[in-house]
Amino acid sequence: MNIDEFWSFVERVHVAAPYNMDEKCRRLTTELRQLPCEEILSFGRHFTELFYQAYNWDLWAAAYMIRHGCSDDSFMDFRSTLISLGREAYTTALRDVDSLVEFNIAPEWAAYEGYQYVAGTVYEEKCGSHVVNRVEDTADRNAHPKEPTGRDWHEWELYERYPRLAAKYGWDEKSGSTEKKRYEKRLGDEEKGRRLAQLMLEAGIIPSCGLIPPPRIALPVIRAGRSPSPVARVQSWESFDIDEGHYWIAVRWLHQPSPAALSSRSDLAGVRISVDAHAGTATTYADWQHSLESRGLAWP
Repeated sequence: MNIDEFWSFVERVHVAAPYNMDEKCRRLTTELRQLPCEEILSFGRHFTELFYQAYNWDLWAAAYMIRHGCSDDSFMDFRSTLISLGREAYTTALRDVDSLVEFNIAPEWAAYEGYQYVAGTVYEEKCGSHVVNRVEDTADRNAHPKEPTGRDWHEWELYERYPRLAAKYGWDEKSGSTEKKRYEKRLGDEEKGRRLAQLMLEAGIIPSCGLIPPPRIALPVIRAGRSPSPVARVQSWESFDIDEGHYWIAVRWLHQPSPAALSSRSDLAGVRISVDAHAGTATTYADWQHSLESRGLAWP
């Protein structure tokens, strides 16, 4: 079976039952049962190839907008449903996803589960063996592309990126505004954590042994705006708003610091930087410094 013959089967079934996926599956089952085993297998291979090609960020956005949410599994079902609409819908969607508005896809059946299983089920029933390349199989999932093609998106971008789909399925400029605020806060926290990590290095808050003082000790020093080390590159700084969440983001950065981050701290080259888990009862930086000295740990 070549690709033209594949689409001929798909489109004949679609024309007979365009908006009833249950009926579409029944009709496709009837059609495929009339084929020899090799042709059924070929149908399944064409389906799988098209299914993989549709693993695309733009199509995922379309599914998300049409259904007002779309998980990984639902996107698998959406791609199968898209193939069931025929060659024109499929190729047009891959070329310009916003054009899917012309194919009247309803949210209630946009991610129908079942069409993708028809060929494999018919093959097993008629030919008496399991089809390895069915899209729901573990072996086939392992061959699935790891990442969608194209450019990723955020919910608040959908209105501008896909205006026709937005108009049809009820998206406006306010859609995703809550998610956008959370995302912007997360970016701000990440930047503050990165800044904090660099400050702890350059202000000598992290000594040569590579231990990071616990948050109860580090945060008061940072808020005070003065270095505890007289030889540190940075001796003072303007206080900025930080909390323990920023501290732990900084710790994550410090676990694998870049060469640029360590450019002013040659004493830490090759040293594993980590939080001091044995600070005991120390509550001030001076107490913690004495604790390190009593353990024989290096100090700048």
